[in-house]
Formats: sequence, structure tokens, C-alpha cells
Amino acid sequence: MTRVRSRIFLSLILLLGLSALTAFATYRFWCQIASPAHLDINTPATEILYLVTPGSSVRRIAEELEQQKIVRSAYAIRILARWQGNANRMQVGEYELSASMSP
Repeated sequence: MTRVRSRIFLSLILLLGLSALTAFATYRFWCQIASPAHLDINTPATEILYLVTPGSSVRRIAEELEQQKIVRSAYAIRILARWQGNANRMQVGEYELSASMSP
């Protein structure tokens, strides 16, 4: 009987550890998404005009903004757009963007 209890106890400890690790990874991911790409307060962030053309995908837009250092992670932007239900609803137009903006 004590052997069964030991296994159950170890399983619970392992499950709690994995849950804590998952929670921490999720927290860090959302912190990454929510923080601006430009954090140096001594240097002003560069503003750009970005044109979203008809047929532009979230993937292409996010990758271009990552290359221009406007966003930290194209992957995080794509996940955020899907989570918010905006992945297929990109608005065509011209946008003034800055790395000091948060998503």
C-alpha cells in the first residue's frame, strides 16, 4: 500500500511541476507579446508608415514588421491575431507605427 501511495505522490509532484512550468512559459510568452519592441527611453523610437495592401496575410505583415524592428516576434503577433480572431480581418490602409507601441 505504501508503494502505491508513493507513486501517487510522485505523480502529483510531477504534475504540479509540469503545470508550474507551463504557467511560467505562458506568462513569459504573454509578457513578450505585450511589451513594446523599443524600450530605450533615451532614444526616440522611429515611426514608420506601413501600407497594408489587399490580400496581405498576417504572416507577411508580421514578418515585415519584425524585420523593421517594429515588433519583437512575428510568431507572437500571428498567435495574438489568431487568438483575438483578427487573422483573417486585416484592414487595408496606411498605418503610422512605432516600436514604442504595444500590440
